[in-house]
Amino acid sequence: MQPNHRPYLFATLLLAAFVVTFIPYAGFPFIAMATFFHEFSHALVAIASGAHVQGCVLSWSGDGHCLVSGGWEVGIAFSGYFGTVVWGAAIYALAEFGSNLTNRYYLAALAVVPVLCSALWVRDIPTYLLCAVIALSFILAAYFSGFTATRIFLRFTGLSVLLDGSEAPIAWLDGYSVGDGDILVELTAIPLPLWIVIWQGLAWLVIFFYWRRAFMAPSTSNLKKYPPKPRAASNKP
Repeated sequence: MQPNHRPYLFATLLLAAFVVTFIPYAGFPFIAMATFFHEFSHALVAIASGAHVQGCVLSWSGDGHCLVSGGWEVGIAFSGYFGTVVWGAAIYALAEFGSNLTNRYYLAALAVVPVLCSALWVRDIPTYLLCAVIALSFILAAYFSGFTATRIFLRFTGLSVLLDGSEAPIAWLDGYSVGDGDILVELTAIPLPLWIVIWQGLAWLVIFFYWRRAFMAPSTSNLKKYPPKPRAASNKP
């Protein structure tokens, strides 16, 4: 009986997703993807609450912002990091639960998201280019959806986005920058550390769920295939 290697793969990908953000250039595509989903989540909730989205901007530094007028301000401010967690969990789920055929359709749909965002709300060249890179990565993943390496890529990308959703809010504790947490403090009077704990808790709850699943799922090498039940012999000549 061979051991289940899924926990070791999960731990390796989680560690790699954490380390790669500190490597110049190597971690940039994944940071840009997390930033995109953060801003896109703002835009989605803004539209759902009747607001007008005036634009979305991504920068080469990994930062971004969404220009919104009106709408449910608390929901819009909260949705950025919350949306990052949801999108990261969904991307990981494609590799965890989806078949090669369904993944191809889902990845193609994900590729449409940055294209749609570019058409509706992007007005600057850097953001156009970053959205194009994100769309292309999903198109390539869809094309090579039958490969094991693609599933590893999706798991790695999902974990990278989830980690960004847990790490990024901490930056607002410096007292100098103004972010979603500061807006929520102003609107609700709830302390900033509590908002950060909520965002981080959601991200790590999802990571813990997939970690548990990696330990509990049996290795396919341990599964036995039993022969089918024999059918009665036919009386036909």
